[in-house]
Amino acid sequence: DYRVWKKLAPLLLVFSIGLLLLVFIPGIGTSYGKAKSWINIGGFSLQPAEVVKLTFLLYLAAWIEKRKEHIHTFAYGFVPFLIYLGIIGVLIMLQPDLGTLFIIVLISVVVYFAGGATWKHLSYLFGGLFASILILIKIAPYRIARLTAFLNPGADPQGIGYHINQALLAIGSGGWFGLGLGHSKQKFQYLPEVAGD
Repeated sequence: DYRVWKKLAPLLLVFSIGLLLLVFIPGIGTSYGKAKSWINIGGFSLQPAEVVKLTFLLYLAAWIEKRKEHIHTFAYGFVPFLIYLGIIGVLIMLQPDLGTLFIIVLISVVVYFAGGATWKHLSYLFGGLFASILILIKIAPYRIARLTAFLNPGADPQGIGYHINQALLAIGSGGWFGLGLGHSKQKFQYLPEVAGD
């Protein structure tokens, strides 16, 4: 029943923010590669940003439904939306996980638009997002390299495009029905993140 989720949405968001904060506690937060985006407690591991994708969406839907008369205003619609998105965004960028942040921002903007946001507020939002992306790329230039590798993995198949090319080979060699559990040829030192990919 959606009414149950609506009541639980604020609690779930607070719980999710707590999980995002646990990532930064030594001994609980775990690093994989360059990102410190996992928590590991007693052999159980979890990526809090994945939980936030659902809980933040539930919270936004409940919040917009409650403020539907004021969602088009600057002070009661746009500014609170930016604050909530900013809190989640900062916590995820500190990990750093730009890909997950991009998905959360995209989902949030679509929900905000469907809830009655004005085009003027959306133009401010897109302008700010574009500026933020440029700043994030300036801070860490590898992000633009990852984007170009995603768009054209064949440009540098032995460098930045290696991972995505190996992932495509792993998927493509399986065909429609796959090779069977544990029978992939790419798992033999070709695919860097076998468990995750």
